Formats: sequence, structure tokens, C-alpha cells
Amino acid sequence: MKKRIFIGSSLESRDLAGLLQEEFSKEFECVLWYEDFFSLGNHYYTDLIQKIITFDYAIMIGGEDDFVKRLSTQTEKIAPRDNVYLEYGLFSGILSPSKVLLLMHENCKVASDLLGMSLSQYRDSEQAISVAKAWIGKQYNGSACRALSRKDVGLMPTVGIAVGYYYNFLKPFLDKLSSAETDKDVRLTILVPSFVCDDVSFYKRSLIRRMRLKDDLIQNFRILVDPNEKETLHLYDIPSTILALFKTVNYVFEISEGNTEDTFCAKARALDDFYDNLQILISNDYLARSIVSLERFDEK
Repeated sequence: MKKRIFIGSSLESRDLAGLLQEEFSKEFECVLWYEDFFSLGNHYYTDLIQKIITFDYAIMIGGEDDFVKRLSTQTEKIAPRDNVYLEYGLFSGILSPSKVLLLMHENCKVASDLLGMSLSQYRDSEQAISVAKAWIGKQYNGSACRALSRKDVGLMPTVGIAVGYYYNFLKPFLDKLSSAETDKDVRLTILVPSFVCDDVSFYKRSLIRRMRLKDDLIQNFRILVDPNEKETLHLYDIPSTILALFKTVNYVFEISEGNTEDTFCAKARALDDFYDNLQILISNDYLARSIVSLERFDEK
């Protein structure tokens, strides 16, 4: 799946939103707020809360939309539409601020709660597109090169589950493995699926069949082994903890089983985030870096 970008704006700024969609549509799936985003019969706020987790990034456009007068001081200002601020706050809180861009027209007065924040301002559509391209390029290409930090922790528990897998399985397993006496070169490949299947056990069964692996108990850990390699002890693991990601998505969308288009997108994004966060943890661990490789695998 392509990474997904939500583009939000006022009605007055939708021409710029359309230009951004056109610019990014080859590499990303771009969804505009006015193109059947909201479900019939649902409250807009409820729709937003549920569907935000189906996106990887969001761009909010704060155009010259409103003329605001403060009664207490009789001062006047040009400001973006209120819903742009609301949606920026919702997306930042759920995806994390680092994954949401607020494009503000340079003539707009910035809301006081955002003072001191480094905003991306623009004077025309050409500059807005240039700023957005630079931002998304930095976010998309550099996601696996940074350390985990608070700003990257969103509403979905992908960071916590990746950290839990690392500390509850990977680190203890590698510690035991490093102290074991063996004359073989040891390699561990962690395989994260690139497709959604709610039956998580299918992932392991599929790989055992396709790669002819053996399910074995090593150092008190259940793990897959390649029995065909003689000089190398090549081990494989598929994190079953991703089931928790899928169940969390189901709870958010209030379903018990099956998938809608939204839950499918949310689960695919959760797998991507889990992979990215685990890659960061492994890259920061010398022992893990020397033994572990992290890979994606598809359905075929």
C-alpha cells in the first residue's frame, strides 16, 4: 500500500488542497476532506477520530479565510478557519506532531496556543507546494534514522508494542543466545508482514510451508529454524504481538471481526509503524545490529 496523506483545508483553500493532491498522488494516496471523506449519518467529529489512524501523514492548510475582531481590544486580524485548527490538533494528538504539517498563509495571525512553534508559512501556492514537498521528503525518508522520542508516540500503541517485543523477547533471546556455546554463525531474521491477515497464525504457517522452516524450541523460546543450513544457525521470528495492533483497530472502529476499507488501512499503517519503530530499536543496539536483520514479506 502507498502511504496515505490527509489534506485538510477550508472551502476557500480547496484549490491549493487540490494542487497538493496532484503533486503527491504518484507516490502517496492523498485524501481530500471534501471528497466523500465523511460517512453519511455519522457525526463529523466521530468520523475524524476513527479515520485519523488510517493515515500516515496530514497536511492542514491555514489560508486567509476569516476576518476576526477581538472585542476586548478592538483589534482585527486575518485568520484561518476554526476547523483547520481543530483538525490540526486532532491529527497531531493521534498521529504525533511530527507527522502533521500546518501550512499557514503569511498574512494570517497565528493562534496564541501555537506561538513559539515553528510554523511553515507560505505566500502563494508555488511556495506552499515547495514547503510541503521538502517536509514530506524529510519525514518519509528519515523515519528510520532517528531515535525514538516522545514526539513520535501517537494514539495507536505501535511504539509500545514494538518496545514490548524488543524488551520481552528480542533482547532476552539475544542475551541467552550470545552466552550459548555453538560453533555455528548465528543469524536471526525478524519477518514483519506487509499485508493484513487477522489470523496471525497464518503468517507462521505460510512461511513454514514456503521456506521449509522448522518450528523449534531454542533457549526456551519458540522460534523458526532453517534446517537446511549447515554452517549457519539461521533463525526466524514473526512477531505474534502484532495481533494486539489488529485488535486495537477493531476496538477503535467498534467491530469484532472482518475488515472495512478503513480498518484495513489502519492495520496496514500499524504494521508499517511497528516495523519502523522496531528498526530504530535494533539499530541502537550493538548486539542486535550484528545478529538481527529486519525484513518485510508479502502474501506470495
